[in-house]
Amino acid sequence: MLTSTICSITNRTDLNNLGFGNSGSNNIGVGNSGVENTGFGNSWETNTGFGNSGAQNTGFGNAGEDNTGSWNSGAINTGDGNSGFTNTGFWNSGDANTGIGSTANTGLPQSGFGNSGSGMSGFFNTASGGSGFNGEVSGFFNSVTGGSVFNYQVSGIGNHAIPDNAFLGTAVSGYASGLCNTGSVVSGFFGLNRLVP
Repeated sequence: MLTSTICSITNRTDLNNLGFGNSGSNNIGVGNSGVENTGFGNSWETNTGFGNSGAQNTGFGNAGEDNTGSWNSGAINTGDGNSGFTNTGFWNSGDANTGIGSTANTGLPQSGFGNSGSGMSGFFNTASGGSGFNGEVSGFFNSVTGGSVFNYQVSGIGNHAIPDNAFLGTAVSGYASGLCNTGSVVSGFFGLNRLVP
């Protein structure tokens, strides 16, 4: 797969804050709080971009969790301005919609196209292999595999989440945001935050 070829990294997990005005741990950029954030003014955990207050978001001004895009207040959305859950598109306030401005709840487990897993939005994302839960992924061409129990919570483009975090062990794979990252509990681009001593 193209993204796995482009997006290879080393497996370093001993990173402290890098940048200015960061609090928490393992943040890169300016004014981040929480853990594993990359960018500017992010809080909570594993966000990539700026002004994200939720967790595992990729983009700008997301308040929910697992969003790819901008100004999403819901969760697991791909696009901009979605206040509902599991939407792909723009300004959807309902749940599991693919399109623009929908207020309906479709009752479907996912939105977008080519997704495999539960609670998925975007295009060609997969979450599989766990005995507990496999899903909650937004964006494009992301995969979450290898966790014996949970494979979930990824946003962005071309991320490949696998169990490689000492804290999570082999039971969980996920908690990733950004572009072309490999591993779990990682944010940013091409795994660069793992290359910094």
